[in-house]
Amino acid sequence: MPKRVRVYFSASIIVLAMAALLAGANPDGGKTPDHFSERLHGMELVTLDFAEDPGWQGELNQMPHEPEMVRQRFGWSNTPYAGGTRGEIGGLIARSVTPAWYGIEIPETDLTKRLAFSGKIVNKGGGGEMLFGYFNSDTSGWRIQNFCGFRIDTEEFEISVTTGSFKANGLQYSGLFARADSGPHDFAFEWDPDADEGRGVLRLSLGEEKVEYKVGEELDFRAEPTTLNRLGIINCQKSQGARLEFYIDDLICEYTGKTFDFSSDPRWESRRANETYEENVLRAFQDYGFSPTNFAGGEPGEIGGIIWRWEKEYGVSYYATSVKDLSLEMPLLFSGFINFRRGATDSGFLFGFFDKDLAYTAYKPLGFLGVAVEGPTRLGHYFNLYAAGTREKHRPGEGSLIQPDGTVRHFEFRYDPLKGDHGTASITLEDEITEFPLPSHVREDNPIFDSIGFLPFRSDGLSVEVYVDDLTYTAGKKE
Repeated sequence: MPKRVRVYFSASIIVLAMAALLAGANPDGGKTPDHFSERLHGMELVTLDFAEDPGWQGELNQMPHEPEMVRQRFGWSNTPYAGGTRGEIGGLIARSVTPAWYGIEIPETDLTKRLAFSGKIVNKGGGGEMLFGYFNSDTSGWRIQNFCGFRIDTEEFEISVTTGSFKANGLQYSGLFARADSGPHDFAFEWDPDADEGRGVLRLSLGEEKVEYKVGEELDFRAEPTTLNRLGIINCQKSQGARLEFYIDDLICEYTGKTFDFSSDPRWESRRANETYEENVLRAFQDYGFSPTNFAGGEPGEIGGIIWRWEKEYGVSYYATSVKDLSLEMPLLFSGFINFRRGATDSGFLFGFFDKDLAYTAYKPLGFLGVAVEGPTRLGHYFNLYAAGTREKHRPGEGSLIQPDGTVRHFEFRYDPLKGDHGTASITLEDEITEFPLPSHVREDNPIFDSIGFLPFRSDGLSVEVYVDDLTYTAGKKE
């Protein structure tokens, strides 16, 4: 199991600690011997601020493509599909990474309060997805941050909750279906935070059918920071895709006590809900490498971009620079600053040392040592160890949590071959250090690393947007 130690740094201490490391001193001021830094004296360290293109090698990392047009056509509609009389909300809702929503402002609330709504709904067909519920007007994402309601995937309803800290219930498909052109259905949704001994229960009904989802002990939604200030329709923020046509009428918002028959335009707020726009973030089109932006550092120039999870048949994708035959018998280091700007469930990436020829010979990358950013839906994304020899991978179940919130964070990865039985990796993210003993099978394989940089995760999924700057790394042994 990883060993976790919490330490706290100010920004100035981080700078001094890095200077001390490069000088071979221990960051604690020399009170205890730092054998890792002593051994690092024999290694060549490279520092890059990416003020200009470093000329790293890339393979299918920047894939030219034409943007696709997204046509959103939803809001108030003078039609009678859901309620029988003219006036309802809905329309054609398209998938797109770019957010689009239509909703009414409500008094700000969170998941400590009971939240419920009900009404009539009808599915007019299509192959897309949409969400309806309580949300925050300033947040977005595939599993949209700050959301409590349901998602419809073509015909099936899914109960969906995501906190402001990106923790979410898993995909809770309800088994409730609104078939295309099957007529209007009565529906009701409820979040009851006091049910199940205070752990919380989600309830959804469609017609006479009802389902219930107990949050359980792993999550306490009530304790998580969540801000909800709207009720309404949101597009599913994946890559651009099919459109779904749905309509809702006779809506009751139990939180505010208001009812809506939509006999006239209610003048709800709209963001791109009735617009046509270009979408540049398209599924499986990688777009990462050198960037003239400054999301992770103070000055223009960094590496990163949009990284999709990647199937083997798509080919080899990476962005990296060469290192000189590094191995698990050597002390290894990389550090810098990271800005994780956007993420989703079913998304992630790898950054670290790898064997370019070995990395994609298996379903999961082999010949790798570094950081994996991925994680379970209920918690978000871990900043975790990923270590793989020539035969199999090793990925511990936990590490520091990193939120895709646009915050610049300092990170450091150390591998000490003499610590523990088979070597130990130490990962620092801002104020938290996690130590991971290396398993024996990875050390015995002793893969040789010829590159350092980004790799996508295998298995098809969604994308992240991430940037790294002011990178220091081990490049080889000193001559």
